[in-house]
Amino acid sequence: MTRRLVLASRSPARRRLLTDAGVPFEVIVSGADETIDDRLDPAAATLELAHRKADAVIAALAVSDDPPLVLACDSMLAFDGATHGKPGTPERARAAWRTRRGRPGSLWTGHVLVDTGNGRTADAACATTVWFAEVTDAEIDAYVASGEPLDVAGAFTLDGR
Repeated sequence: MTRRLVLASRSPARRRLLTDAGVPFEVIVSGADETIDDRLDPAAATLELAHRKADAVIAALAVSDDPPLVLACDSMLAFDGATHGKPGTPERARAAWRTRRGRPGSLWTGHVLVDTGNGRTADAACATTVWFAEVTDAEIDAYVASGEPLDVAGAFTLDGR
């Protein structure tokens, strides 16, 4: 029996990953508050946000005879001892890239999978090192103008431009 999967994310990259893997899913965006305590380490912070998103989607689900699995994720970049989420503005995205060019950071992602039928939960956080290219100011300006870095953790995507 195939279980219904709900992705608690509006991330195009996460949608594409599931689609490319041939996994059927539906999307319910959580709308959860993404404010996080800056004192949390990146693993704890991404897990906290992923749990918050899963909980919000589960609370919004209608009772059904087919209780779904809910998958929620959150990512952030650890760089120079601080964590960085979505920049939100072109100015912040531009400043982030100018600081990071030619240097490494750690991209952290927290994953939570909840079986709403029995309440069982699996979660994990993991990181990978990413190196930022030595890009010019003009290249940064063009990338920021594309809009891609504004609403993604660390102002970049691994699978985008």
